[in-house]
Amino acid sequence: MNARKTLSCLALMAIILTSCDPNIVFEEHNKNFPKYRWEQENVLTFNPVIEDTSATYNVYLELRHVYGFQYEEMKTLVVKTSPSNQADVYTYSFPLFDANKEYLSECAEDICDRKVLVEEGIRFTEKGGYRFEMTHQMPTDPVRNVMEFGLIIEKQVQNP
Repeated sequence: MNARKTLSCLALMAIILTSCDPNIVFEEHNKNFPKYRWEQENVLTFNPVIEDTSATYNVYLELRHVYGFQYEEMKTLVVKTSPSNQADVYTYSFPLFDANKEYLSECAEDICDRKVLVEEGIRFTEKGGYRFEMTHQMPTDPVRNVMEFGLIIEKQVQNP
């Protein structure tokens, strides 16, 4: 019986370890949305550490929302600050519906996730800690039905 438990634990650990994407260098989701409302004054802050300045990276934003989200797109202002305090400002707008008014988000019951590539093949010029600060840029405040908002940075895979 003891050997069976050990094998089961080892199998579970192998599944967990192999399911992680080794190219992801940062992934974090902010869940601080009281009553599922994103107030414009609620600035989301993410602090990735970049070690490899020779690599290229893809940057994703991810929105988890309640089914019935009232907007066709999500507009977000992002301020990226480098380790030397150089700030760059970006505005991203990504669609939530296709031309047929169908969700582009993946939905299970009433919870939907939309992951969007916003920067492809970029380089970080400095090693160290970066700061990404995000606010919504939507026409009404607060934005309702927001459950989570995340930042994902992955090393871009180079094809041989």
